[in-house]
Amino acid sequence: MNLSFRSSDPLDTLIVDSTNGAVLYHTETHNVVDRTTRVNKYIPGTQEAKVLAEIHWETLTTNSANILYRGQKLKVSDFLPRQGLILTRTFVASDGKQYKWKGDALMKFKLYDPSENLVVESHKQHLGVFHKAQDNNVDVLPPGIPILDDIIVTFIIMNHLEWRGYQ
Repeated sequence: MNLSFRSSDPLDTLIVDSTNGAVLYHTETHNVVDRTTRVNKYIPGTQEAKVLAEIHWETLTTNSANILYRGQKLKVSDFLPRQGLILTRTFVASDGKQYKWKGDALMKFKLYDPSENLVVESHKQHLGVFHKAQDNNVDVLPPGIPILDDIIVTFIIMNHLEWRGYQ
């Protein structure tokens, strides 16, 4: 499954299934001082969305962002802790397994399962100068489909924190 981000800013975008154009998720971020990103998940076959997660970035400090997800309020640093390398973070998905995001200097991210099998790979936007034009997108391999909500929420956090240089 390929998911396309219709904006270069993952904090304010529509996330669509590239094969059929169906909107699956919508992110929106409000307030400059106490920035909050809401991740909405669209109910298949409807125009209705439900709040999947809320991320409170706490812009006055760099290590106090919180997330409300799966009925729990956690510090982002506990939910998606850094693991040694600068662009590596782990999380426990809804299936009970620990997954690992790894990024590179170009801000491209890959997600691996506990056996180090690739589950997700992100691709940056191309404007069409040297490559075919495309939006930011992620390829989700079949083992990632059952944890798609976890993938979307953690990808948004991972991308934002690493881009901002937070610890």
